[in-house]
Amino acid sequence: MRKLLSLSLLAVLIATTSVARAEDAAVEKTKLETKAETRTPPSTIDFGRELDVSLQALAHLGRTIEDAQEEADPICIASAANILAVAESLADGKKASLTSEQLWNEAIKLAELRKSSTELAALAKMTSGDQAKDLMERSESAKTEEQAAAKAAEAGETDRDLHGELHVINRSHDWVRIIVDGRYLGTIGPHRSGEVHLHGAFHLEGRGQHGHYWHEDIHGHRHHYDWVLRDPHDPHHH
Repeated sequence: MRKLLSLSLLAVLIATTSVARAEDAAVEKTKLETKAETRTPPSTIDFGRELDVSLQALAHLGRTIEDAQEEADPICIASAANILAVAESLADGKKASLTSEQLWNEAIKLAELRKSSTELAALAKMTSGDQAKDLMERSESAKTEEQAAAKAAEAGETDRDLHGELHVINRSHDWVRIIVDGRYLGTIGPHRSGEVHLHGAFHLEGRGQHGHYWHEDIHGHRHHYDWVLRDPHDPHHH
């Protein structure tokens, strides 16, 4: 009888090990490799000179825009866009290398990623016409989702969003700010790595120095990602 029980226990252990191995195989890491783009840092743009408009508000506008981008703040980006729009209206048709329209598009995209009803409503108040109406409708939609999520949390329900870990491997010479779905999560030093927790993540951004920028969109449902940030001068990346 003891021999029979031992054989039965052994069979269970073998079966359990097989299931565990199958689960481990199913939970494979997805590897993403991204080479940096190089963009003109807003802080290097002389808006007054490019527009030929003398306004004190333009003196440090580039630095203000860059700070807002690094903090992933759609309201500050939109505020800077409105200042720039005023300067553009005085510029006799001239445009700077970064325009108010581009900044507004960036602010709206960022607010949509963040899914904050308050931020979307604030943006609606900062503009007018169809754009304001559209933003307010998006704000109401986001508010409905926020209320539903709050009720589900109170009831102890779990959502079906993606949960997992993002392992960022920084192979560049930059200090890189990691932004996931429009929210700043931390900074990773040159040639270092770090992990952040994912919750419904779809858009990844890395903002480095000297205008270096990495981005990826996640498709499908995986729970573990290795994201390799390649140096912009890496000759081995294709």
